Amino acid sequence: MATLLHDSFDVKRIGTDITNVVIGAAIHAPLPTVGGSLRNPDPTKFPDLISRLEAVRPQVLRAIRTFSEWDASLVRNMDYLCLRNDARFDFLEGDVVNSNGRRVPAPEFKNYLEFVQIPYSHAEGYRFSDTHEDYLVGALARLNLNQDLLHPRTKDDAAPYLSAFPSNNIYHNNLAQAIEILHCVDDAIDVLRTIRIVDEEPVRKPPRAGTGVGLIEAPRGLLYHMAQVNEEGTVEDYDVIVPTAQNQINIENDLKDYFNRNLDKGEEALRVDAESIVRAYDPCMSCATNFLKIDWIRK
Repeated sequence: MATLLHDSFDVKRIGTDITNVVIGAAIHAPLPTVGGSLRNPDPTKFPDLISRLEAVRPQVLRAIRTFSEWDASLVRNMDYLCLRNDARFDFLEGDVVNSNGRRVPAPEFKNYLEFVQIPYSHAEGYRFSDTHEDYLVGALARLNLNQDLLHPRTKDDAAPYLSAFPSNNIYHNNLAQAIEILHCVDDAIDVLRTIRIVDEEPVRKPPRAGTGVGLIEAPRGLLYHMAQVNEEGTVEDYDVIVPTAQNQINIENDLKDYFNRNLDKGEEALRVDAESIVRAYDPCMSCATNFLKIDWIRK
């Protein structure tokens, strides 16, 4: 366990160092700006990053093997949604696809969502209008629908574990995340080896009225932003749909299914298993910390 803990720190550290070089900080990066970047990354730092990425690959593979050997299982048929770019495994561009092959252009994504007001909670939920059912976003959805687009080196080294997908076992979301980390390591090595840095001034355009939509794959799944601005460039309306909100109904349905099948277990086992189910979705930090309070009613 200690080895895996140190592995995770090493993987996190190289990721943080890459973001420091490219965008100035790991959180609230100061260099990206509207229309470009305030300062280019220093390419003299790339060789060291490449060397460290190569060195961390065996540690990522060890994590993949560990999650593949974890026998936890909660299987429930569900719909999956993610971005798909037929040219590459992409977190930034593509159409939204689902398990039935439906393809939706990113700007139209919200038109296909059914907002669900959860009556006993302040949380929001969504259903996909094609199926009228809850759905899952995140690494498991991406591996289920985009496995063929993974980096060739990732596919070679992770081949023994990719046979698990497509999967309806929510715990395989952790395995999918580990495989995605390897893909990102391999993709980052290629980018750092081949990119050519050119000085470019940020592009500034005069304000105009309009509506802009952004849809990307955050680590936890589809992240939607919409901004509406007037002629002066003032934002008049803004909407955000985060991955955890999209997984909300699915998480609750998984918990209902689990409890309905396992009420004969003791209270502590039920609590621990419920926590592991929710955290398998990798919800946002506040949800992962404060999500579970069980009131036991004995008859």
